[in-house]
Amino acid sequence: MTVNPGYAGQKLIPTALAKIRELADLVAEEGLEVEIEVDGNVSWENIPRMIGAGAQVLVAGSSSLFDGAGLHENFRRLRALIG
Repeated sequence: MTVNPGYAGQKLIPTALAKIRELADLVAEEGLEVEIEVDGNVSWENIPRMIGAGAQVLVAGSSSLFDGAGLHENFRRLRALIG
């Protein structure tokens, strides 16, 4: 979780990206086949930062995919961000 669990609309916990990066480094060092999943404020702004830190699975919700701009357009935008 990159926010405190409980309700939508929270801001990203400032230390979350560093923890994702630390976990990604540990997974690589140990040679593990583990996907890192993040949930909480997976916003358009944070998606590139989360992926850059090592996240591979994103739980997209009201901060991005369901932000009211239209599902088709948001899928297109999401695909563009994740490459």
